[in-house]
Amino acid sequence: MENNYLKNQKVIYKLLVHLKALFCKNLALEYHKITPQHAGGTYATPYSQFIRQIRITQTVIAIVLFVGGVIFSFPKLHQTIAATSVNFSGVAYTDEGTSPLDGTAVNKTVYLSVNGVYTGTDEITDNTGAWAINSVSVDSGDIITVYLDNETEEATTVFVSNETTQSNINLYQNFVIVRADTGSISNANLDTGDDTDDDIKYSVDISDNVTFDSGFHLHIWAGDTYAPAGTVATQGGGDIHITSSATFNTGGNAVTVNGSWDNDGAYVHGNGLVTFNASSGTHTIDADSPSDDDFYNVVINDGGGTAHWDLTSQPMQIDGNLTITDGEIDLNNYDTYVEGDLSKTGGALVLDQVSSQ
Repeated sequence: MENNYLKNQKVIYKLLVHLKALFCKNLALEYHKITPQHAGGTYATPYSQFIRQIRITQTVIAIVLFVGGVIFSFPKLHQTIAATSVNFSGVAYTDEGTSPLDGTAVNKTVYLSVNGVYTGTDEITDNTGAWAINSVSVDSGDIITVYLDNETEEATTVFVSNETTQSNINLYQNFVIVRADTGSISNANLDTGDDTDDDIKYSVDISDNVTFDSGFHLHIWAGDTYAPAGTVATQGGGDIHITSSATFNTGGNAVTVNGSWDNDGAYVHGNGLVTFNASSGTHTIDADSPSDDDFYNVVINDGGGTAHWDLTSQPMQIDGNLTITDGEIDLNNYDTYVEGDLSKTGGALVLDQVSSQ
């Protein structure tokens, strides 16, 4: 439907161009008529008539340009008219949803953009952390980005809008929240939502691979699906939290976790690789049901540092290979099933219970 509309635009444009050319040709003919036609210097057309022709031609050209401008701005005009005005609000927290950000002494600025374009701001002025930005024009599928702007505290939330008012667009300090109120959210969507402000705590490259800023954790919103369609990487101790009823569907793309893996929802590996590569500290691999930590290939590699990973709940199922090159993983008396190869070239594997099938 859209292609047919564009084709029609091109046809109309060509007609306008021909119309303009026709009047210009007519103007040239009139000019030719007022030039001396013989040595006697007689004129075929009075000069005043030629001036009228110029003015008529100027008017026609102006009309052509105006009509053309209307036609070619129609899609944007249509989008503006069709957009729905909705309200967005939420609460900013200093953690993962427990302690509200206090803006009493120093107000906190919340910034909102639609598809990477500034839309509005609000100030958090009390100890509730509450913010609201109203009358935002959006279409279903637009990418909404909300973040704390130029504050000591930093937080980013990105979501796919379903064109309805939402009152739970929360911000978690040191987290990037991804959510999809319709469909799923991808790395390409994250790229669309990035207005290049430094307070947006991730970057997406030309291949749609996302890297979250150092020290920032990925939080996949409850009930929503994150299908990146590219690689995913945290750094500086950044965790990945798949919340209750959320889905992390990597489609076989590699995931690099520089912190802990906390899966309260569902992880769909698509035969992809998960690398745990923190260089120091103690981190966890956690799930709430036996099937939730169903990995394919897993690599433990702290790069020669002192990182340690604890399996904190449920058996871990690895459908492919487990490779340990550096760092230590402690199974903590939980069963671990490795369908493929178990290899260790460095680091340590604390074996309480392990099975190879």
